[in-house]
Amino acid sequence: MRTNARLLGTILVAFALVATGVSANAAHDVTYKGTVVAVDAQSIKVSVINDKTKKPETITTYHDKETKFLRGDKLVSFADAKIRVKERITVTYNNDDDANVLNVVRLDPFK
Repeated sequence: MRTNARLLGTILVAFALVATGVSANAAHDVTYKGTVVAVDAQSIKVSVINDKTKKPETITTYHDKETKFLRGDKLVSFADAKIRVKERITVTYNNDDDANVLNVVRLDPFK
């Protein structure tokens, strides 16, 4: 009986550690869906709805050589993505990074 209680305690502690680690890692990436307001060689400005105020706001994000651009399901370069103003966009970046450098940019496929 004592061995079973010890085993159960060990399992519960291990589960708590794993659950905490997973939620901490998941909290770092932030994803926004919105509309492109402006785009240039270094940045993309996106109009998004603020979750708290429910009002539109513009966020400025930056891309670098490690940013992945997806047009539909196809991986493309920044130049080949041909991002346009008023286009729907989904951007993901690490919330811990003060510079808002994008990890992934998702765009609808060309029609």
